[in-house]
Amino acid sequence: MELTLENLITEDAVGGLLFYIYDVTDRRQALDELSRQQRSDSLTGLANRYLLLDRIAVGLESNDQPDSSVSLLKFDVDRFGMFNDALGQQVGDEMLREIARRLRTLARRLRSLQGVEVTVARLSSDEFALLLVSKQSKLGPAELVEELRQLLVQPFNLAGTEHAVTVCIGAAVAESGATAEDMARDASAAMHFAKSTGANQVSYFNRRVREAAIERLETQSDLIRAIDRDELVLHFQPAYDTRTGLLESTEALVRWNHPERGLLGPGFFVPDAESSNRIVELGQWVIDHAAQTAVAWKFDDPAAPRKMWVNVSALQLQSTTFAQDLADSLRLAGLAPTSFGIEVTESVLLVSDPQISKTLDDIHEIGCSIALDDFGTGYSSLTYLQRYNVDAIKIDQSFVAGLTSDEDDASIVVAVNSLGRSLNLSVIAEGVETSGQLDALISMGCTLVSGFGLCRPIPEDELAPLLHVPLQARRVEIDLTEQRSVIQ
Repeated sequence: MELTLENLITEDAVGGLLFYIYDVTDRRQALDELSRQQRSDSLTGLANRYLLLDRIAVGLESNDQPDSSVSLLKFDVDRFGMFNDALGQQVGDEMLREIARRLRTLARRLRSLQGVEVTVARLSSDEFALLLVSKQSKLGPAELVEELRQLLVQPFNLAGTEHAVTVCIGAAVAESGATAEDMARDASAAMHFAKSTGANQVSYFNRRVREAAIERLETQSDLIRAIDRDELVLHFQPAYDTRTGLLESTEALVRWNHPERGLLGPGFFVPDAESSNRIVELGQWVIDHAAQTAVAWKFDDPAAPRKMWVNVSALQLQSTTFAQDLADSLRLAGLAPTSFGIEVTESVLLVSDPQISKTLDDIHEIGCSIALDDFGTGYSSLTYLQRYNVDAIKIDQSFVAGLTSDEDDASIVVAVNSLGRSLNLSVIAEGVETSGQLDALISMGCTLVSGFGLCRPIPEDELAPLLHVPLQARRVEIDLTEQRSVIQ
């Protein structure tokens, strides 16, 4: 209730005090709900970023007490985008709600311990946080990480099927004088460091993590200027035709000739390009220069590779202008579209974005080839090969590596090669490193092969002399390398 008073003593008609009584229940409830919405996540009901920062700040106020500690864990779901795209957003949302339910269960159990305060929060799409303020308990970040992993080890039932879910976790412990923003930043840096090392990883914030975060920021800043400074270069991975022994195609792979750190492979900067939205510009640079190189080769030597391949990401294919930009690049270079192809991974085809499907259709209409890379490592489906007009499949190197020692790997290679022939697709076996692998692939009828054993990715000027070097000569080099290895 709300009471207001109006003094009307001097008014002849009243001559007294007038009291107003209002029922403000609805207004109070509306204000409380508004406050709750501002401090909680609408999908899961967990705390949001703002409430988490408040709770961290409160916890830090008592952090100078003996035996007290403040630990913050941040984690996100490995391959969540793939789950979301493959099973649909509603199923993805249900996964997030189930994670929230499990976090609440853990929080209730931890709160039963003496001197422990817990806050669980959802910070973004699939990023969560767990804050532990311990005033007497010895529970620390390592124990908290183990509790969290045990919480998520049970399979998730999604769309009637059980799925294993893993996370990358970053942990930070409050240092003297730390602020809430400091803790949030340190936990984020640790989480990103964990993600950079693979799935299902844990990282604790330390000096190395801080240096990696600074290096990542510097890399993103330097990458913005790398194109203008002409610091990017292409290396080329040849693929050979086992029937003719000739070099059949090449894959263009970008390298960064960093002025301070030397020649960097794509693993050092492409993830940063993707996270900073520079991947489209970087990808266009690769296409432009790969097309120009292919034209120069064909002009200088009729034995030049028949096709040039480049890798493209989902972000590139989501661009509405990608296909037209590709066509313009080939036209300006003077390269026939049939001499150019793009490679996509299976994870790209799982992204449920109509624009990707349209872009792939447009690329096919232009006349460029489409290859499915790392075939067999993901959620392959025969429907993808037909739906997206795939022209070639690349057998993942992990199967080739076990070709001579693992019957299952050998069976997979035989099956994929047979599938390719039946669908009139080119099949390229990647990762050839030994003469035994090469002989096995030839005996299985594989007609296109590539790998470090035959030739590592090399600059343009080093590839030109190899145009007339047959596969048999490359095989001799493999044999000599293996002999030297045995002698050593």
